[in-house]
Amino acid sequence: GAMGAVIKAVNRAYNRVETRPFWKVRAIATVLVVATGLVTAGMFLLIVFGGSLGEAIVKRTGLGGNFKLFWDIARWPIAFLAVLAFFAFVYYLAPNVERRSIRWLSPGSLVGSAMWLVLSGLFALYTSFSDSYDKTYGALASGIVLLLWLNYSAFAVLFGAELNSELDREADIHAGGGPRAGLVRPARRSR
Repeated sequence: GAMGAVIKAVNRAYNRVETRPFWKVRAIATVLVVATGLVTAGMFLLIVFGGSLGEAIVKRTGLGGNFKLFWDIARWPIAFLAVLAFFAFVYYLAPNVERRSIRWLSPGSLVGSAMWLVLSGLFALYTSFSDSYDKTYGALASGIVLLLWLNYSAFAVLFGAELNSELDREADIHAGGGPRAGLVRPARRSR
């Protein structure tokens, strides 16, 4: 249901009405939920257990300290690339637009991914210094925190979708010879 709402919101960012059959939208939502689970599990493994995983690789393969240092640095860009790929996947499947080739690196996926990481980091920092959730909500505090984080995540996803849709509209206008297509002054004719 939540991913169905994301699909509706992305369609709204693209100014599209959903014309796909119900079963197709549900299948897309299910695929996106599975992708969300895989990316979340991968992020959890890389960020939370990444250090231990690197040590286990070093012990098993005997690669040494250089690999450990490489792994400690490389796991963060790998996590960002996983989020970037997920955002590109959402922006490819969710909108009800004519399918083009998937763009793994679009301005919307790049900005949305970076925004998601920044918002998640700031929210984690905020919740680590705030005890008021437990006092106010008691046993429901973890659910409230999760819903707030999902809300901030939706902001990032929708901001990236809006950015991609606006850039696509501009490209379509310029491709059709619209307002100052190409934005190049014509050469002056000599008399």
